[in-house]
Amino acid sequence: MVTFSSTPNSGWRNAAEGGRRDGRTNWTYDSAEARREADEMSESAKETMNEGYDRAKDQAREAKDRTKDFAHDAKEKTKDAAGSMRDRAESAAEKTKEYAYDTKESAKDAAGTVADKSREGAERTKEKTEEVAASAGEALKNVGEKAKQGVQGAWETAKDTTQKIKGDGGWQG
Repeated sequence: MVTFSSTPNSGWRNAAEGGRRDGRTNWTYDSAEARREADEMSESAKETMNEGYDRAKDQAREAKDRTKDFAHDAKEKTKDAAGSMRDRAESAAEKTKEYAYDTKESAKDAAGTVADKSREGAERTKEKTEEVAASAGEALKNVGEKAKQGVQGAWETAKDTTQKIKGDGGWQG
């Protein structure tokens, strides 16, 4: 039951009634019109509340969908970036491997060329030394022998160097 007052709750009215008030006689208004208006207001408030609830649900659903879409986009972008970085790393590794192989082959070729030139030079020196020693006689034979020993030392050094270069591929460490 809804109650309405025809007079406001004021201090002079209470004073006129001797400080006492009877709420049943002053506040209750029981008519069909008042009940109908109260029902309409209640129904209107209920509809407004339901509309607000539905709107809040829709907004929450939209926010959830936007968040889901954002997360999916972020995941895809992260996956694409990771794939791109992996591809670049693989490409760099492959280029590094090719460069190392080319460098190793160049070092082997250079070592082979140096060894060949050293052998040729040592051989020519040896031959020349033998020729000079044979033609110069006994006095020069000692000098030739010394030169031969020097060539032998150079020859051994060249051989050792060649073996070292070929043995470890020219790479230190």
